Amino acid sequence: MNKRSWYATCLLGMGRVEEALAASRRAVALDPLSAVIINDQASVLLSARRYDDAFVAARRALELDSTFAYTRVVLAWLHAATGHPDSALAQLGLDPPMDPGLAWRGSGWRGLAAWAYGIAGRRADAERVRAEIAREPGGPSPYDEAMAALALGDREAAVRALGRSLERHELLGLDPSPGCSPVFDPVYPLDSFRRLMARYDIRVCER
Repeated sequence: MNKRSWYATCLLGMGRVEEALAASRRAVALDPLSAVIINDQASVLLSARRYDDAFVAARRALELDSTFAYTRVVLAWLHAATGHPDSALAQLGLDPPMDPGLAWRGSGWRGLAAWAYGIAGRRADAERVRAEIAREPGGPSPYDEAMAALALGDREAAVRALGRSLERHELLGLDPSPGCSPVFDPVYPLDSFRRLMARYDIRVCER
């Protein structure tokens, strides 16, 4: 990955979305055949709510490397954020199962699955995944806990879990922009969320 792509991710983490978009465009211009860099651009476009452009970038990344599983994660985020949770679950290898060689099973996937189930109104499945997160070997991922809490409408629990995630510095690889991500729209009005973002000097994007 070139330095401009890393720079775009860091800018996104601070909520500086327009600057992140410019940096990601430069990164792609320097290496237009890198599935990783184009996938990262899709992540920035997702946080900027430019969903159509993000879909184009993610699909281009898959064209370049059909085995790059993390692009499936970005596509799952996009489908869920645009109101198509069944398609998101399919990208994760759930409902219906997809090629297991392409299914993502890295850090963060359970939280994303719970979030998609919640959007789909499948509360029992979201609760099941939340219980699986709690039983993760080595302890649960706070970011997964935050997404599962959001799936079940527990907004303050989601903010507390997000705080633990930031404290552990685990967030960057999963969702570098909690101040802008559509995932956290339900907690946007909460004072606790605003205080948390201010504590880490993360810019909160207007919805």
